[in-house]
Amino acid sequence: MSNCNDDFITYRRKGTWRTYDGTNGLPGPVLAICQDRDGYLWLGHTSNRISRFDGEEFTLYSNDDGMQGDFILAITQADDGTLWIAAENGLDRFDGQTFRHYTTNDGLGHDQVEAVVTDRDGRLWAGTLGGLSCLDLDGQRFTNFTTQDGLADNRVMALLAAPDGSLWIGTQEGLSHFDASQFTNYSTADGLGDARVRALALSTADRPTDQTADRKTSLWIGTQGGLSHFDGNQFTHYTTADGLIDDQIHDLAMDCNGDLWIGAQNGISVYDDGSFIKDRA
Repeated sequence: MSNCNDDFITYRRKGTWRTYDGTNGLPGPVLAICQDRDGYLWLGHTSNRISRFDGEEFTLYSNDDGMQGDFILAITQADDGTLWIAAENGLDRFDGQTFRHYTTNDGLGHDQVEAVVTDRDGRLWAGTLGGLSCLDLDGQRFTNFTTQDGLADNRVMALLAAPDGSLWIGTQEGLSHFDASQFTNYSTADGLGDARVRALALSTADRPTDQTADRKTSLWIGTQGGLSHFDGNQFTHYTTADGLIDDQIHDLAMDCNGDLWIGAQNGISVYDDGSFIKDRA
């Protein structure tokens, strides 16, 4: 498990923390992180840069390599190995050799992209300041969704592709669920702890190998006012009063043991078997 901060990255291995910064070759502040299918870590930086960490050294990709995204906000890997990189000035695609940059000129809903994910069928979804954008499978055309289509809010800050092919969308004004035909929205009036949704994670116990099997929704929602859990029927909300290290949550990650890692303003919490373990920044 790794954690990123302004000028360093920490990596936890066998109960200890190792810290990487400029003295270890880290290229700069880390704003986004993604582990690819081969185990490498991809880090998003400022100033048109991403880097790959192999456990020993960092390999930098920048403007000189064709990288155009600036101030990287999210990274994800598609099933074919392609990296998709969300930035403040558009969306980059990296196939391991070349970069391609997408903006509103290509049909993207807004140039600032804050979240990116691929769904079960291989479609790319981008959360922007102007709504939700979906790139078709041949990579040629975007379809855009906004509040006029039923989205809770046009500022999309978090995305999660569910095993059943549906999409969970965190916005500035609540949570949306899209089943390819319509949006269902959830707000504080429905029990969501805070409307400003920053991160989403699905419990590992609810990731079946058979994607056609029935299963119970178990969604974790990181907000600016604490952590919410949704079981498909009702929300349960957790804050510092329940042991959470901080109520301002920036990211969530479910590890292979089923523990939920919570990246917050003032440190990290781990939700393990009903209780929170804290690591303060």
